[in-house]
Amino acid sequence: IELDLLREFDRVCKKYNLKYYMWFGSLIGAIRHHGFIPWDDDLDVAMLREDYERFMEVAKDEFKAPYFLQTPYTDEGYYYSYIKLRNSNSTALSKAFQYQPFNQGLFLDIFPLDYTDEAEMEERYTKVKELATQNTQYMKLSNPDIMIKNEEKERLLKSDPIAVYEMIQKLAMNHFNVPKPYRALAVWTMS
Repeated sequence: IELDLLREFDRVCKKYNLKYYMWFGSLIGAIRHHGFIPWDDDLDVAMLREDYERFMEVAKDEFKAPYFLQTPYTDEGYYYSYIKLRNSNSTALSKAFQYQPFNQGLFLDIFPLDYTDEAEMEERYTKVKELATQNTQYMKLSNPDIMIKNEEKERLLKSDPIAVYEMIQKLAMNHFNVPKPYRALAVWTMS
């Protein structure tokens, strides 16, 4: 199922001439194990922001069931700061999110790569990580097995996870048009 997700993702990327890169454990697995790391349970890819944005545009017309592009706009309750391509005919329940109503089929993680000014990178990374952690905690509120302090629950319930997601994207894309000699690449949108 994972390889099928990757093939379907690759089909769309080739059709629209979008570049992507194997990332994290998927890259290590491809090099070290000539496949998956034995204990890995998903695939990870990264795309430059312009390809990532274009991919999200075309995806709504390209993927038919059982494929599902999961974003905070396509699946209520999903507030990660990156997108997933899911197979809806499968299940990959995360213990932390087992009570969430969003699609929990097997998935391919798709991360945007953003340009940044190196001088501001650490500060922006810290802020993005804080916001992404907030949304991850928000998604865990429905799990009775996870203890979250009452004051933290109250704070989370007053927040708007879509607004937080949009703040993350704005921070990440802050240097989208920085001239090439003055920019570095960063992946911030992880939780």
